[in-house]
Amino acid sequence: MDRAYLELKLSWEMYRQPPEALDTEAKSRVQAMASRQNSLERRILRSREATGVVATPDTIAGRIAEIRARYSEAGEFEADLRRAGLDFVGLEAAIARDVVIENTLERVVAGVRRVNDTEAEIYYHSHPDRFTRPEKRELRHILMTFNNLQEQQAALECLNTLRRTCASLEDFAAAALRHSHCPTAMDGGRLGKLPRGQLFESLDAVAFELACHENSPVTASPMGLHVLRCEAIEAGGLLPFAAVRRKLVDKLTDQRLRRVQQEWIRSLSN
Repeated sequence: MDRAYLELKLSWEMYRQPPEALDTEAKSRVQAMASRQNSLERRILRSREATGVVATPDTIAGRIAEIRARYSEAGEFEADLRRAGLDFVGLEAAIARDVVIENTLERVVAGVRRVNDTEAEIYYHSHPDRFTRPEKRELRHILMTFNNLQEQQAALECLNTLRRTCASLEDFAAAALRHSHCPTAMDGGRLGKLPRGQLFESLDAVAFELACHENSPVTASPMGLHVLRCEAIEAGGLLPFAAVRRKLVDKLTDQRLRRVQQEWIRSLSN
């Protein structure tokens, strides 16, 4: 029963599919992982730390509701349970087991101290590359494609006119809606806020030389001819510690707790 539930759970977690929908390789991977996890969970449940740990009915009901929500019809949910060799009572028992294991792991780290601001700041200064934000540009474009030299020349002339006459955002967006051959035309040619490397190389080089509210020269790409417009520039550089402090403290604390849990789990095998 435990293995059947683990296979069902892992199948959804890893592949977003029920076990019977998996191909042979994926199914084998799920079964192997379920076997290892089942063995590990048995050791956790036999540990001294698991003594007295319980799963409340409300928690179990909430987990079952989460599983049901993955299915559009109740019949599909029940059919999956049967295929996995489970019934509703067996599912409740398996979820209760899950919750007990999670609560046991929480008990193991209950006394572990959280990472403080000083420790987080030391990490921040020791790994500046992890907190460096790339420069970004808020960009729009007008794209014109062509099938022959005559169309290419007409597109070039049109775009040259538009780049000179569309001085405002409103004018550029209206021109994109009217002339652009890109689906972004429906949004005024908006490409969004982009770092370097997200566009074709020729466009990237031009985009990151533009001043704010400046239109580019007509530039070719494998798609056709473009005029780019820069609407905003977000400078790159090292994020201030204050901007990352809370998330960094949480991340480093989570890593510390996981290490303690992993060391404890390894000790169960000794």
